[in-house]
Amino acid sequence: MMLHYSLKMLFFNQAEKYHCIFSVVWQQNREGIYNYVFFHGPRRRRSYFSYGNKQQL
Repeated sequence: MMLHYSLKMLFFNQAEKYHCIFSVVWQQNREGIYNYVFFHGPRRRRSYFSYGNKQQL
């Protein structure tokens, strides 16, 4: 099961300022731990990926 939602409303000012798209993908792994993938791209094809564990947040 994968939940996908946009953080553009949460970071609307920052997204509007830096022209970035914010998204978070929550994915449950085999151990039942939710891992998140946070990626944002300035305008075109560039994307920066960062991932981690929900328990570390």
